[in-house]
Amino acid sequence: FKSDQRLEVRASVAIKKGASLLISYTPPFYTVIARNTILQRGKQFTCACARCSDPQEMGLRVSSIKCTNCEEGALTQGEGGHTDSWGCAGCGHQMSCDQYSAMDAQLLAVQTRFDKGDVEEMKMILSSYSPKLTENHGLILETKQHLAAALGRVDGYRYDQMSQEDMDLK
Repeated sequence: FKSDQRLEVRASVAIKKGASLLISYTPPFYTVIARNTILQRGKQFTCACARCSDPQEMGLRVSSIKCTNCEEGALTQGEGGHTDSWGCAGCGHQMSCDQYSAMDAQLLAVQTRFDKGDVEEMKMILSSYSPKLTENHGLILETKQHLAAALGRVDGYRYDQMSQEDMDLK
């Protein structure tokens, strides 16, 4: 915002004249349910952007969990959106939106409360949740991001203190 009541917007890519400009009000690693819960509470709307509307989240699958039935496939939001049942394309297993939402709330609590400077806690989260979540689930991605930042920076894990295993992990 400029002092003369103007707004200046800068983009890192070319934007066609008349194209819509979109911004995210929520953290990118949050699931579709977490993002829309935040938007409902704070902005009173449900997002209908390409990512929130697509059951595969534009290929990102940040909200997907491994199927609890076949463990090969992943549960993703239904064609009716995130308020629909969640299903596995592999075996057809379904989970109600309420069941998924309860699980999602528990995962979000872990995601928002872990200590970003505690390397051992982040390793434990990855060890505990990787078997249950897809590799692109928001909890996994955000934990990996913070772990990579902590390794080499946190006392006990500075570069001159790191094991080869931690170097490889970074």
